Amino acid sequence: MKRYRKTERGGGLFSAIEHEQAVAAKTTGILKLRDVIPWESFRPQLEKRCQA
Repeated sequence: MKRYRKTERGGGLFSAIEHEQAVAAKTTGILKLRDVIPWESFRPQLEKRCQA
């Protein structure tokens, strides 16, 4: 017979809210980069490298 150990979840409601806020802050930074860097201009160079 297998025994299962009881696991405890770390944190509570406030730690979950803090985690969501931290993720949102990082995502906002990434979205700002998307607006500043012309990513599509790199596509031809990347496609050449992938085919080689």
